[in-house]
Amino acid sequence: MRHLLFSLAAALAVAARGADPPPGATLSVTRVVGSPAAADGTRALLREHERELLACYQTELPGDAEPRTVVNLSFTVGGNGSTLAPRAEFPDARLDDAGFAFLECLSERAAGWRFRNPVAGAAVEVELSFARGAGPGPAPAPAASAATAARDTPQDEVGQVVREHAEEIRLCYERELAAGRSLEGKVALRWVVGEDGSASDVRVHEPGTTLHNRKVLDCMIARVGAWRFPSPGPGRTLAVTYPWTLSAQRQPAEAPAGR
Repeated sequence: MRHLLFSLAAALAVAARGADPPPGATLSVTRVVGSPAAADGTRALLREHERELLACYQTELPGDAEPRTVVNLSFTVGGNGSTLAPRAEFPDARLDDAGFAFLECLSERAAGWRFRNPVAGAAVEVELSFARGAGPGPAPAPAASAATAARDTPQDEVGQVVREHAEEIRLCYERELAAGRSLEGKVALRWVVGEDGSASDVRVHEPGTTLHNRKVLDCMIARVGAWRFPSPGPGRTLAVTYPWTLSAQRQPAEAPAGR
C-alpha cells in the first residue's frame, strides 16, 4: 500500500503591506513612458504604493550586494482603472532565484493597483531605481535579518491555517498518484492575505517549484484561495510565500501513514 510522505516546509516568508518599509532603502522613478495623463496618474500611483514596492525590495533582496537595482515595470490601464498584465523585468539579465522573487513580488503588487482617473487602454512603462541607504547610519540589513522580520509578522498564524488544511493539499497530490503517475517534488505558492483574512492572487512561485503537474497545482491553488486567515489588521495585507515538499513511497500496510 502506498502512503504519502507529506511535508510542510518550515520556511514561511510573510511580507507585510501597509506598514512602513524597513529603513535603509530608497525608491526613485527615473522614467515614465505613456500619454501625459497616464504618466501623471502613474506617478501618483507609485507614490501611493511606494511602501509596498520598497517592502518587496527589502524582503526579497535583503542581502543583495548591488547598491542600486533598476527595474522596468510595464502594464496597460483597464477601463475600471486596473493595471492589466503588469510585468517587471531587469534591463540586464539576472537569473538568480532572489531576482526572480523580487520581480514576481513587484508584479503581484502592481496587479492590485487602481487608477483613480483611468485612461483606458493606455500603455505605461516605468523605470524604477531601488537603492541602499547612503551616508551615516546603520549598515544595510544582512540576509539573516529577513528571518527576524518574518518573526515580527503573523507567521505562526499563517502556518497554523496551512497545517489545519494539510489534508486538502494531500488529497490534491494523492489524486494524481492514484492515476498511476510518479510524482514528487516541491511546490511553492504565493498569495495575498487581505484585511478580511481572505486569500487572493494565489499563484505558483516558480523559483521554489519543481513539481509541475498542472492538475496538482491547480487543485492546490483552488484550495488555498478558499482558506481564511487571521486579519493582518485594518488597512494592511500580507504577501505570503509557502513551500510544500510532496513525495510518496510504498510502505507495509500496517505502518501508519507518514506525515
